[in-house]
Amino acid sequence: MTKTKKIFLGIIIILSLIAITLGFMGAEMKINALAITGLSIGGVAVILLIIFIFNVSISMKSSSKGFEEFYQAGDYEGGIEFYKKIYKESPNGKEKAQAAYYLMTFYFLVNDLDSARDLFGDAEFGIFEDYVLYYDILLDLYDGMVGDAREKYNKFIDLNRNELAERKNILNQIFDFIDDKIDTINIKSDYPIIKDIIERYVEE
Repeated sequence: MTKTKKIFLGIIIILSLIAITLGFMGAEMKINALAITGLSIGGVAVILLIIFIFNVSISMKSSSKGFEEFYQAGDYEGGIEFYKKIYKESPNGKEKAQAAYYLMTFYFLVNDLDSARDLFGDAEFGIFEDYVLYYDILLDLYDGMVGDAREKYNKFIDLNRNELAERKNILNQIFDFIDDKIDTINIKSDYPIIKDIIERYVEE
């Protein structure tokens, strides 16, 4: 969140407090003018809040568009630098959580697992928690922690999110391979870790 947005949010909070105070005073003292003034200020605060939420939403969509641009261009390192800056400058909230998720994705794309682990220990992924669970499972499989991975996998499979279908399919194939339910496995993925995982369990 930029400094301007912080100031804007602060103004909304102050106006809301003034509106509530005047409203209560007007009701308690039975002074209609105070109550009406409080309602008017409250209305302004609501309008400003709607504008604020709209701007934050636009900002998140712009961030998402930025991810696609880096991803389609194959500029993963550029994506890392871009989202590192957003993650560092944003306070806790949706914007920071989204930046953390995209940053995690690019770390896996360049196979920088050490940075991915550090981010897992540092970040709060909020509404993107279900999405990064996939990466958490892959790390466990990479480390040979099949039991832990399977527990998370069972939780992941039960998630009611259509956009995770491809990731679920990949994990299904990997666990079927580990459990000897299938003899061969051929997964096409942009994540190098998946190839490393398959090679690990082929050897075992």
